[in-house]
Amino acid sequence: MPYICKCKAEIIWMTALPTPRNPNPRPNPIEVKPHEKGNLVIDRNKGIYRFATKTEIEFARRENKNLYISHYSNCPFSKDFRNREKK
Repeated sequence: MPYICKCKAEIIWMTALPTPRNPNPRPNPIEVKPHEKGNLVIDRNKGIYRFATKTEIEFARRENKNLYISHYSNCPFSKDFRNREKK
């Protein structure tokens, strides 16, 4: 179910697939609507996302397939939400 951000955008909270560099990823806000400069592949049913490969991005743009972006890259209030525990 989408949430509404402080900036009024619809977002969904999803967790990245674990990687060796990030074995315990935390949830991140992802834009609900696909984005023309998207770089994320999402699985809404599982609530996970991963970064698209260069080949996937090229294919998606050529074939009009959906890719998404992190809301942090688009939100004017992103600094208000990042790293709260470090303040």
